[in-house]
Amino acid sequence: MHPLPRSSAPYGERDIKLTEYKENSGVPKHGSLYIGMLYSLARGAVVAVSVWLVVMMVSYYFIAVQFASPVSRSERCEDYIDDLQRFVDENNIEEKNIERISDWVRDNPYVYILVYQRQPGDPYMPGPTLEPSPNDRLTEFSGSKIDDALNHDTLVDAAERGGYFAIRLAGSRVIVAIAEYTENMYYRVVNIFSVVLAIAVFVLSLVGYVRGLIDRIKRFESDVTIVSEIDMNYVIVSEGADEITNLSGKVEQMRQRMLEHIKNEQDAREANTELISSISHDIRTPLTVLMGYIEMMKKHPELDETMDGYVTATESTALRLKGLADDMLKYSLAFGDAEKAITLDEYDARTLFDQLFAEHLVLMREMGYTIGFDRTGGDLAEGSLIRTDAPNLMRIIDNIFSNMRKYADMSEPIRFTYGVWSDKLVIECKNKICTDTDGAESNGIGLKTCVRLGSLVADRFEYKNDGDYFICRLTISVIKPKE
Repeated sequence: MHPLPRSSAPYGERDIKLTEYKENSGVPKHGSLYIGMLYSLARGAVVAVSVWLVVMMVSYYFIAVQFASPVSRSERCEDYIDDLQRFVDENNIEEKNIERISDWVRDNPYVYILVYQRQPGDPYMPGPTLEPSPNDRLTEFSGSKIDDALNHDTLVDAAERGGYFAIRLAGSRVIVAIAEYTENMYYRVVNIFSVVLAIAVFVLSLVGYVRGLIDRIKRFESDVTIVSEIDMNYVIVSEGADEITNLSGKVEQMRQRMLEHIKNEQDAREANTELISSISHDIRTPLTVLMGYIEMMKKHPELDETMDGYVTATESTALRLKGLADDMLKYSLAFGDAEKAITLDEYDARTLFDQLFAEHLVLMREMGYTIGFDRTGGDLAEGSLIRTDAPNLMRIIDNIFSNMRKYADMSEPIRFTYGVWSDKLVIECKNKICTDTDGAESNGIGLKTCVRLGSLVADRFEYKNDGDYFICRLTISVIKPKE
């Protein structure tokens, strides 16, 4: 599963592969993360030990054949003797400073040497004889990396079995026997390498297990993100048989229940909207007829004072019923499914707002209100367009002016501020709230309707009531004309 990109781009522009991966990746079914971890540890240990054994056996066999055979040992001993002779010649070593051979042994730590010197007073015996005399003084030189498991007798026996060699000194000679264990160096390297390789195999086995868990968690996170932010119908796949699988299954059940709740809520909202619309229509139809009869009765020539009072009271009651029916329609718009009633079209901005505001402004001035205008942003360019639903935008404007006629204080002017900022036309209205409204009350449905419609036919509609002043603001995008 591809993880969800952490991008600020709209969801529609993100990688569409997010909703394509749905195949099971073959997750082992251990039943529990603990069992899976123990299984991974055991498997890693078995593989690591197997690798260690194989590397050790193959390497030891190769070393035994190539470096520990008698022929290889004999050749290396001769090479060591030649190198020792060069060292003696270069450093002009004599019998009195024979201990300087230790410097050569320090550079060759896998070598053990026996040096036989004649005793003072013994005649020098020229000739090819290489057998040491029992009277010879024996000096031993042992390399620093000789295996500690080899005791002294074993080393001496190995050196003497390899034969004796003559080393020429300045004016004399000595007899040496040498034993070398160069293959131990390769054994050490193999031991270290095999242990490191086994540890690496064990760690990689654990890393593979942990990586599999992390990949599953990332897939689960991506699925949840898609469900919560992009597509509620996206199915969360459960893999394996452990705690992560159980969690995925629970989240999938929760998603299905949420879908059921959403569907039930939508059905209830639609039924509620249809009921309100039907009741409102059923009430308004006879009210329209009733209002017609009332108008006819008011014009009847034989209407006396008593009957005129009854007709007036009937008209007032009918108007109240009409107001309740209008409030029901507003409730339907504010809390119902208003999107279905929205149709967006392009309009000339100046012409539309002149039509929406002109009649209301004239009526407000005739009623005695003072209207003031301030432009604080850019001007609305000639030919600018807006994309909106004009009838529902008119509902917002009508509601604003209706509230002002009910609650605005005539002692202060009503201020309209308008301007264009970053292709957004902002219209703000501010009026002082009248303290005496003759018992007028508001249930706030009209403003909630404006907020809801503002999000559908414009960018937004917002309002504020601080107790002294009422401020409302309408923001709508403007399409500038092409130059």
